[in-house]
Amino acid sequence: MTNRAAPGVAVVLVAAGLAAAPSPALADRTIAVEVVASSTAKGKHDRFAAWRAVDGSTGTAWCEGKDDEGLDETLRLTLAEPILVTRIDLYVGRHGSAKEYQAHNRPSKLFAQTASKSGEPMVMLAKAVPMVSEFDRLVKLDLKTPRTLQVLEVGLAGVARGDDARQNQTCLTEISVVGDKGEIIHFAYGMPLDAMKSVPAAVIALREAVAACDEVALASFVKFPLSHRIAAEEDSRTVKLKNAKALVKACKAGAFPRIPPEADEPGIDPAGAGRVRLETDSSTVMRMDLAWNKGAWRLVSIESY
Repeated sequence: MTNRAAPGVAVVLVAAGLAAAPSPALADRTIAVEVVASSTAKGKHDRFAAWRAVDGSTGTAWCEGKDDEGLDETLRLTLAEPILVTRIDLYVGRHGSAKEYQAHNRPSKLFAQTASKSGEPMVMLAKAVPMVSEFDRLVKLDLKTPRTLQVLEVGLAGVARGDDARQNQTCLTEISVVGDKGEIIHFAYGMPLDAMKSVPAAVIALREAVAACDEVALASFVKFPLSHRIAAEEDSRTVKLKNAKALVKACKAGAFPRIPPEADEPGIDPAGAGRVRLETDSSTVMRMDLAWNKGAWRLVSIESY
C-alpha cells in the first residue's frame, strides 16, 4: 500500500523480510554515525538511548523522554561522509515484542530534514509523512529523487497512543538508509566519526605484531583479557588470554592464528557501541572484534576456523 504523503516521498509498508537484503551483486557498506536525540526516556544501561535506533536490532529502541507524548522530538544522524540515498527505512514504534508494540506510543506522522554536508543548513524533506505501521513491519520512505546527505533528522509530527496509559513514551526502533545502487548502509556507532578510517592501519599493525610475537606491540594493540574461539567440528573451544605474556606464549607455540594479508581489506560490520567486526575472505576464515578504546582500535576477540 502506497500513500503519497509529501513531495518527493512515498511511504510503503512491507513485510520485514522483503527489505532485509539487497541484490547479491551489491556490497553493503558500513559508515560511522553519531546519533543525538532531543530527549531520551529514563532507563538503565542506556536502554532507550539514541544509538539504540541504529544498532541493527528490532529488540531495542530509542524512546523520547518528554512528560507529554513527545511531539516535535527529534533524532539526528550525522554520517562520517556524505552519501547518495534513495530510501529511508524505519521500524516505527517499539518492536521488541507485539505486547511492547501495542503498549507504547508510536509515531503516526514524521517530519524529516537533511543537510548534504555537516554544518550546512538543513533542508526540509517532508513535513508530515503518515506512518502506516504494524508490529514487525518495515516502513520504507522511497525518495522520488535521490538525495545526497550527511545529516538526517527525523521528528515526531504525530503520535498514536499505545494501549498502556502508564507508558507515555513514543519510540522508534530502527532507522537505516539505502544507497543509490540499492546497497544497505550499516551504521557503526559509539566512536568518533573519523575512527573508521584508521581500521586498516590498525589491522596491519596487529598482523605484524602477531607475526613477530612482539609482546610490547601486542600489549598496545590488544585489550585484555582476549577471547580466542577455536571453531572445529570435533574440538570447538574458547581460550581466554589474560595478558600480553600469555598471548606471546600461545603465539610462539603456534596456538594463536596468524592474521592473513586478506585482513588488511576485510568486510566490516558494526558489533555494538564502539565496536566493529571484521571477517577475512581467505583459506582460513577468521573473525575479529575490534573496540575503540582510549583513542585507538584494540582487538577484543578473535575466532578462527
